[in-house]
Amino acid sequence: MYEVPRIISVSGRTIQIAHLDLPSQPLTYLLSASSAGDTSLTVLDNVGFANTNLILLGELGREQTEIRSVNAAVTSGTALTSTTTVFGHSAGSPIRKLLFNQWK
Repeated sequence: MYEVPRIISVSGRTIQIAHLDLPSQPLTYLLSASSAGDTSLTVLDNVGFANTNLILLGELGREQTEIRSVNAAVTSGTALTSTTTVFGHSAGSPIRKLLFNQWK
């Protein structure tokens, strides 16, 4: 499901790897707009998301895209509870599960 990283260099305790593409799944979309300060997100489908998962709200590299985490147990349906959002997001905004929250 995920790419195997290619090591570019190793220096001390730092390993540099080639940029990985974000995984294509799980991916969902906001069904309704969210505001800054929201913790409840209404999504198309929450299959594949679980408590403590990191999520990317918006498109990588775009202004006001943010990384949050799922902050409650996920039951099948259209709801995700996350840590408090900093920005508002429009209906249709993508939400992706992340494996990590830092890269360069």
